Amino acid sequence: MDYLNSNLKLLSEKYGHIYHLLQSQVDMRLEKRLVMDNGLGNVVLFPGTSEEYYLYEKEDTLLNFASWIQSLEPQLLQHDHVLLFGLGLGYHLRLLLEHYPNKWIYVYEPNINMFKTSLKSENFIGLLDHPNVKALAVGSSLEQKRQLIYPICSLAQGSCAFTGIPSYTKHQAREIQYFKDDIPSLVEEYRVNQNTLIQFKDVWMRNRLNHLATNLITPSLSKMKGLFSGFSAVIVGSGPSLQLDIDSIAKLKDKCLIIAAGSSVQALLHQGISPHIVVTVDGGDVMENIFLTPESLSIPMIYTPTTNYKVTDKVDALKVHAFTDTDPITNYFMVEEDDTPVFRSLASVTGVAIQAAIYLGCELIIFAGQDFSFPQEKHYSEGVEHIESQHTQATVASASLLVENVSEGWNRTTLPYKVLQKKVEEVISWYPNTRFINTSKIGAKIVGTEWATVEQLDMILVPSLKTSSEFILNKLNNVSFPNNSLRTKQVTARISNMSEDLRSISKGLKDIKNQLRKLPELSRRNPIRCSNSMATIEEMWSSIVNGKSFNTLIEPLIPAELQFFDNHLSLIVEEQNMIQKSKYFEMYLGKLVEEIIAAIQKLEILLIDAIHRLNRVLTAAEV
Repeated sequence: MDYLNSNLKLLSEKYGHIYHLLQSQVDMRLEKRLVMDNGLGNVVLFPGTSEEYYLYEKEDTLLNFASWIQSLEPQLLQHDHVLLFGLGLGYHLRLLLEHYPNKWIYVYEPNINMFKTSLKSENFIGLLDHPNVKALAVGSSLEQKRQLIYPICSLAQGSCAFTGIPSYTKHQAREIQYFKDDIPSLVEEYRVNQNTLIQFKDVWMRNRLNHLATNLITPSLSKMKGLFSGFSAVIVGSGPSLQLDIDSIAKLKDKCLIIAAGSSVQALLHQGISPHIVVTVDGGDVMENIFLTPESLSIPMIYTPTTNYKVTDKVDALKVHAFTDTDPITNYFMVEEDDTPVFRSLASVTGVAIQAAIYLGCELIIFAGQDFSFPQEKHYSEGVEHIESQHTQATVASASLLVENVSEGWNRTTLPYKVLQKKVEEVISWYPNTRFINTSKIGAKIVGTEWATVEQLDMILVPSLKTSSEFILNKLNNVSFPNNSLRTKQVTARISNMSEDLRSISKGLKDIKNQLRKLPELSRRNPIRCSNSMATIEEMWSSIVNGKSFNTLIEPLIPAELQFFDNHLSLIVEEQNMIQKSKYFEMYLGKLVEEIIAAIQKLEILLIDAIHRLNRVLTAAEV
């Protein structure tokens, strides 16, 4: 029987990242499947090669399954969470769920073709959507591994048993080691991301909501797709190496598209160079220090909605918007704008600038001032003054990590810079047909790039592509966008509906609070009624957290609070003593309910401001 369609439906509902991965695959090879004498399926992996082996032992299969599950007992007694390397046809996962009903399991299948084979032959309904299966990842990409490691960091606080199906542990030792080698950097990345989310959650929410009005009166980057086809782009960072190459970069302005990544616009203007485009994603107050001068506000800008809205409000030049995949607010409210590119964020202005340049049609990407470290004990190039020097000096002085530089020496760096570098290298890996050149003379070595000095670029740039700065600016100035009052009304109505949803959620949360207050006494006097009340609370809670308003507006505002709750969720679920369980309900869920109520009060004010801005746009359109 073919279970492919029902399994794909399951994936689309619970594991969208895997569903989209499979949709993007072309001509995937299926593995050779067979049925054993005991009626169970088996698969021949790497058939016809010296590495050929069977997924499961053909002899004494059930006995081998029993031996495997028994062998795990000493290890699993120490952990509530289990990472299973290998899904295969799902038999080992079923055993884990049956024998350890209180364990939470995270499944990694490295072989996409193996996974597709299992989707056709095995019914995964009730297995992959089992409530104790907390994550599933397929394939070798870092993005898939994130989908596995991030939930472990959140739910298991990083403490997790590791096991694998026997044939994989025997025949894929190298792949297992590669996988384990990736885990520390992904855990570091998760922690840096969480710190960033916590630091900027309020700022990003305000900027995203206030930019809804701006998005409606500015062109989408889709209007510029391929506009600079065949061009070379110089993506300029703020690193100290920029100072060494500034004169040569000035000469490139008539040969390349000069893109300033964030604060580097300060360094360029300090040296009398006005870039063709500036890309911005940062939302903090320091952005206002970067864009203080009339010159900085007259440069065409590609912005994402996390950018400080006060800056985009003041820009007196072409403003073009692009979206990112980590922005639920914009992606929900601006859903009709289907043609706007949605870039993968990876918390990096350089990463967004790379994607934008390639979207514009650039075929050669040149990095300047992208150092990802502190060469010569410096943080920034001359002219970058948006952060007080005392703070930058303290950052450099406290840098305790090392990164290899382009001269095969070592520069000091910090964990956030190290994570940022890894993310940029990942973006580079997405574009195997694009050439990348790193021109930094003292910065970090960047995987996926060639190294050349700026002075050597004349021999690399395509001589037949004649251009000038005026030619580039004319192209940019011809980008236009008609105001659409209908879309403004649609977005305003959607925000108003969301405001009503928030009021409904507030009422539901107050009802949950009232129920939680009754639990301690019920747990002592009437345990059965207490259990029923807990079930009612869980239903009320699920109806809130599974709603669009919660996912879109509330969740981004409470990352630390949700992580704290998730860290203790298994404790609540597994507790059998009703008195203690009621205490956990009140302690952890009650705390989170109070924090959500506070977040909603904050949101209501932000939504009012966003609606006022939209109404001003609508009024201007109707004049």
